[in-house]
Amino acid sequence: MVSRQVSKRSSAGQALVETAILLPILLILLLGAIDFGRLFFGWTNLHQAVRIGANFAATHADMTADDRLRYEVLIDGDLADLNCELDMPIPNPTYTTSDGAPVADPSLGDFASVTLDCDFSPITPLGDIFFGDPIAMSATSTFPIREGCVNCPTPPQATPPPAPLQCRVVPDVSDLAVAGARLAWASAGFDPANFIPSTGQDYETVASFVVNENDPLSTCDFPTLAVFTSSIVVTITPPDAETPPTCITVPNLVGTLVGDADDAWTDAGFTGELTADGGDPSIPDPNRTIVDQVTDPASEIGVECLDPAATVDVVTGDPLPAAPPRPCRVPNMINLKWDEGFAEWVEEGFSGANFLPTSGNFKIGTQSLVGGTYLLCTVSVEVGPGGGGGGGGGGGRGGG
Repeated sequence: MVSRQVSKRSSAGQALVETAILLPILLILLLGAIDFGRLFFGWTNLHQAVRIGANFAATHADMTADDRLRYEVLIDGDLADLNCELDMPIPNPTYTTSDGAPVADPSLGDFASVTLDCDFSPITPLGDIFFGDPIAMSATSTFPIREGCVNCPTPPQATPPPAPLQCRVVPDVSDLAVAGARLAWASAGFDPANFIPSTGQDYETVASFVVNENDPLSTCDFPTLAVFTSSIVVTITPPDAETPPTCITVPNLVGTLVGDADDAWTDAGFTGELTADGGDPSIPDPNRTIVDQVTDPASEIGVECLDPAATVDVVTGDPLPAAPPRPCRVPNMINLKWDEGFAEWVEEGFSGANFLPTSGNFKIGTQSLVGGTYLLCTVSVEVGPGGGGGGGGGGGRGGG
């Protein structure tokens, strides 16, 4: 009887000892299983997130700032329960060609890829022992671009093509002195003879202007550009109707040259000093253009009058650029006699020495330059007999 009781107590004690030994191991295995589940869950979510991000990038062409924010929200939303600390900020998609080469300007047929990295921290020491703490995880997903350019960099501003040779940039002459407007018109490459009024009213103010193209064959992008033979008509701002005997209307000097302005100020009857950029007007280059003027006392340019003792300080800017070379229009000489074609060539402003052959007695059937186009007046043309339009006397609206 005693022997049975001792045997029972021995078995119970052995069970307790075995339990004490196995329980920590079981707990570690249990927590390890939990860690493995957390790790697998995080790995699955991470791969799902990169798929969502890559698919979004591949289906949203020209990703805007709002699209970029939505891209982040989609990824963040899928990673809300991730048992992993994500590297921030969320990276932009990357782009490659079908050959795997990086591309900065992706298009249809290229690929959008998203890669996310995170650090997983296990809760048991086994993970630290076997894998380290934290455990680095990474996932990448790639989708073909299906809606054109995605998240492209801002393209550089395109350089506009050069204006056709016969076209000139129309200058804004509003508020300039009439003399300054004439200078600006000529500097832009227009014919000064086509500025109206051609003379007088030099130091009055241009209130508005109208440009008229006088060439029906012009190919210029009017009104920004106009053919060089265009004309301009300016409207003058009238000065105050009544001025006291001792009050002189202030001349508008804006747009004129320093040397001319000094004479204009004196010729108007002012005895007060004219300075340029706060100093002696002889110091700046007399070819410098006046961009502003300030009188003492203050006045409205070209409208109000001041005592003759008033002073003025002008602000100067860079000189006006040289006018572009004047082109000549190639005449259509097909079916003209040689001497008639030669006469029209010279009349257009080309050199007679550049008319080839230099003599002849035939009806022109071909010409090497297209009639109606504008070219530099120094070019040469070769004409010859024969039928057909040849070198293009058709007289088209060529741009030169």
